[in-house]
Amino acid sequence: MGPQRWRPRRPLRLLPAVGFEFGIAYVGRTGEDYAVPYGNAVVVQTDDPRELAAHLDALRATPQLAARIHADGRATAQRYAWPRVLDGYETAWEAAARLGR
Repeated sequence: MGPQRWRPRRPLRLLPAVGFEFGIAYVGRTGEDYAVPYGNAVVVQTDDPRELAAHLDALRATPQLAARIHADGRATAQRYAWPRVLDGYETAWEAAARLGR
């Protein structure tokens, strides 16, 4: 998945990319809150396509790094799976509702 111009406040949309067997998410510098540069994603700092090429070259030259980013990305995607996110919100709402009793 290549970098695109992303609108803010649209969480979780890149996570399916890292769920695939060889997926690595690329996000812009104002990307998603969960993106960790070279941790679970590649965070691109500029609009210059040469930067994207440099990141791709780095990943090709260091397959272990690419594998680690992919593995961390998959783990992130599992933590942010919609059923889990919704369960968390439901629990938070139930706790807030108890305040009104």
